[in-house]
Amino acid sequence: MDFKKTRVKQIKTALDTVKKSFKELQQQELDNIKSFYIESINSRLNMIERYLNSLVNDQSKEIEQLQAEYNSLRRKHTNLVNKLNDDKFKIFE
Repeated sequence: MDFKKTRVKQIKTALDTVKKSFKELQQQELDNIKSFYIESINSRLNMIERYLNSLVNDQSKEIEQLQAEYNSLRRKHTNLVNKLNDDKFKIFE
């Protein structure tokens, strides 16, 4: 299997894992478990970013779609972190 096919498969698997983690995170109620999931998701997103960067010279439709999916999940993660941080600081208001 060539590098691109292997890398695309890794990216797809990692994206699916991140989506699953977001679903599992929604079911958690304890803050320390939520923090673990958030860090886990962030680590996976960082890995996906590195994978995508390794394919920077390949501008195929498939890579563009994977990049768009990654961007969406990264925004979702950032928004979630910001919301949780806002909620933590509301107790001081």
